[in-house]
Amino acid sequence: MAEDRCKTCSFRGNRSDSKTDILWVGLSAKKGSEEFPLSPDTNTGRIVRQIEEGLLSTSFTKTNLVQCAPVDCNNRLRYPTRNEMESCFYDFQNRLANLQPRLVLLLGLMVAQFVLGDQGIAIHKLDSEFNYDIHKWDNVEYMPIHHPSFIHIYKRKQLPFYISRVQDAISQTI
Repeated sequence: MAEDRCKTCSFRGNRSDSKTDILWVGLSAKKGSEEFPLSPDTNTGRIVRQIEEGLLSTSFTKTNLVQCAPVDCNNRLRYPTRNEMESCFYDFQNRLANLQPRLVLLLGLMVAQFVLGDQGIAIHKLDSEFNYDIHKWDNVEYMPIHHPSFIHIYKRKQLPFYISRVQDAISQTI
């Protein structure tokens, strides 16, 4: 059923897929922001923009593993189910093939576990000192990092350090 919906999803053909250096991958869209993943109108988007501002010669593209905003029966945003992630994964893989990023930043443990798990790579936690590992396959490097919203909510005092560590990791990779 989800596959049928995705074939007619307005987001499938509504994106530019030119090559990029860095691909940010969030978990799912927020309600009303499906067309603008990691929008600068959100706390996460503002942190992402701060990271990008330190890397001016790098091209960035943003996407979500699940393109639509998953909502519960009360119309509240919820985490996507594994089935929803699997339904959208084909579209995600096509975007990777079209964009040909040098580095894919996987935002948060759920995204990292799902995407890297497809390649048999197990991720159990992210380093509390923001030392991030690179995993490579098919000439693309994948780096799981803490989700910016996690930093904003739980580690706000470490935000400048987090931004610096992510910028450094990107600079060393590309």
